[in-house]
Amino acid sequence: YLRLAQQLGAEPIRINFAPTSHDMLAQNRGRFTYFVDRDDRFWDVRGEKETKAPAWGAPAGYVARPPAKADAKWEVSQSGLESDKPISLRVTPIMGGHNTAVSPGRYRLTLLLPKRSGAKRSPQVFDAAVLVPGIKEPMTERIILGASSLARTFDLELAKSGVVQVTLTPAGGKARISGLTLAPAK
Repeated sequence: YLRLAQQLGAEPIRINFAPTSHDMLAQNRGRFTYFVDRDDRFWDVRGEKETKAPAWGAPAGYVARPPAKADAKWEVSQSGLESDKPISLRVTPIMGGHNTAVSPGRYRLTLLLPKRSGAKRSPQVFDAAVLVPGIKEPMTERIILGASSLARTFDLELAKSGVVQVTLTPAGGKARISGLTLAPAK
């Protein structure tokens, strides 16, 4: 039910980037890893095997003692992907597979970004490119990670069904992302 609701644009797609476990004897190892936040919302968890980018932090759901008023976005920001090479991500519904399309409509894509790594390091700078089905040129934005957690939002309109693609390209330091959501626009 959740996958279908996400595919039709009735429910947000939530993806948490974190280390995943891959037991060699399990069926579909690592493919069905989920995180349920404090509001009982399901997040698909994708790590190094699923994204081809190094994952850092605690596995999803294993953050020790979050602050009392912490929301799901705080917990998601405690892990993520980090690379000095481009990170390519496909925004697909939970359990949907690599090519499961999202229905046409208006959406808001939010990239959940972690704090800058290292206290005295130079800023981490990367370009975010968002490619929408049916549009030839991606929307791009330069992101400079600061000392606090950040989020970057893109308003999208899908004229036809397809998969939204996000590419993070390092411009100084490493590209980092903790999670993302693709929600129907209100």
